[in-house]
Amino acid sequence: MDSLLLEMIAARATASGNPATAEMVARLRSSSSGAGPALTAEELLAQLGQGNPMAGLLAKHLAESKQRRTVIDVEPADEETSESAAESAPPDAAMSELRACAESMFAELKVLRERSDCLAAALGACCLCWGEDPECRGCRGRGRPGYAIPDETQFEEYVLPAVLTLRAQRARKGTPTPNPQPKSTHPGA
Repeated sequence: MDSLLLEMIAARATASGNPATAEMVARLRSSSSGAGPALTAEELLAQLGQGNPMAGLLAKHLAESKQRRTVIDVEPADEETSESAAESAPPDAAMSELRACAESMFAELKVLRERSDCLAAALGACCLCWGEDPECRGCRGRGRPGYAIPDETQFEEYVLPAVLTLRAQRARKGTPTPNPQPKSTHPGA
């Protein structure tokens, strides 16, 4: 990586009070200059995942996909043949495989974000944080479901079928459907 870019990232991490990220960037800078031990992508994501849930999910996904890889219909090869094949494999092949994996993950992330946005609209929730981040630029942490008027089309597509199924299940069991009462905001009520 470009050393100037790493310096900028380290400065920003330090300024934001994130020492773990600053330490990782420092290790990455030292490993790229050959001064320290190399920091692998798995280590970097694992460390980032401790403070960032998205990075944690990405690290978990990478670990799971690495475990799922299996070789099918391959004849056992001699050790000499497999070693020479590994040595002759161009580094571009590994890079293009990594690039394809990253593109696949970004495509999946895009689909999941769109799905989350649709569900947030259906429930009237903040699509950025769902009301869990007091520093959210959209809702300041107040954007739980019901924060805004739900999108009727999205509600009918995503929520209504689940509500109807739940009511039908309760009707079969003879369980009364609860009637949620809104919480009173008045201290005397």
